[in-house]
Amino acid sequence: MKNSILIFLISFISISASAQLQEAVERFQFDPSISYNSSIPSPTEYLGYELGTQYTFHHQVMGYFEKLAELSDKITFHEYARTYENRSVNYAIITSSENHGNLEQIRNQNLKIANTPNSVSVNNEPVVVWMSYNVHGNEPSSSEAAMQTAYRLVASTDSETQ
Repeated sequence: MKNSILIFLISFISISASAQLQEAVERFQFDPSISYNSSIPSPTEYLGYELGTQYTFHHQVMGYFEKLAELSDKITFHEYARTYENRSVNYAIITSSENHGNLEQIRNQNLKIANTPNSVSVNNEPVVVWMSYNVHGNEPSSSEAAMQTAYRLVASTDSETQ
């Protein structure tokens, strides 16, 4: 009887663990039909493991964003503060290279829209989206989601993302 219970528990734990691993791998696929620029490494290629299968440290996340900024003109990566542990707090701007050259103009136009929404036509203005990921060092899933989202926006070659 003890052996049967032990076998059941081991089987149950093994099945549960493999199901969780499969979920972690599949949840970051987004749209598998999209093609990507092969010169831009995915988070998996950069880290050497699938997102969600290991803990991703702050320096690894920062390193990935620095690598994206080094390889693509679609992203700029900036430090705007330091934590009390002297870690960088950063933001990335991901847009077309043309928009990167017009960031101040885009910012000013958005200020006009915010202050007087009915006086400015927004039909031809670029959409600005703020995505904030994580302030808690022991919660890596949002940082990993930021890495995957940045990869999609920087490396995908589909017309919708362009």
